[in-house]
Amino acid sequence: MSTDLRAAEEEQWLPVAGYEGCYSVSSLGNVRSEKRTVPNGPSRYRILDQRVLKQWKSRDGCIIVELCKQGKRESFKVGRLVACAFFGPPPAGKYLLYGPLGRGCNAIANLFYGTLSKNDSLLAANGALAQPELRNSRTPIMLLRVGASCGGGAHLTPDECHCILTLLATPLVNP
Repeated sequence: MSTDLRAAEEEQWLPVAGYEGCYSVSSLGNVRSEKRTVPNGPSRYRILDQRVLKQWKSRDGCIIVELCKQGKRESFKVGRLVACAFFGPPPAGKYLLYGPLGRGCNAIANLFYGTLSKNDSLLAANGALAQPELRNSRTPIMLLRVGASCGGGAHLTPDECHCILTLLATPLVNP
């Protein structure tokens, strides 16, 4: 994340929806575990201290984090957690979009809700649709339906489907 962005904004924390009392997200894109007592075997408990969680980059370039509730672990895109906490759920027909700092920055200053056409114009302005390595790809794309399984429990989002369809409509440079 850009240090300029961190310096310009004071970090604020809000609870993660569905994980209130367990996890919080910050306006700078951090995720922390809240101090709490959890079961640790029959009639035993342990105290978990508050700490900022480790984040990592997924294959699609988004930053993800793993949250645990009642013994079940689940991975979430940090940008979605931050946007839902600070902006609320996306309005109908709107999707989470990233600003000029890209998917690696989940500060609220770099996140907004917009349409797929707005996303395309941002991608075109940043040259993402003109990258030869994306247009020359010969990797077969089997499933384009929103929510279709890609194996391993992964699913395509509407943004990913739209981006794939846009790339498929672009002619190959050297077929």
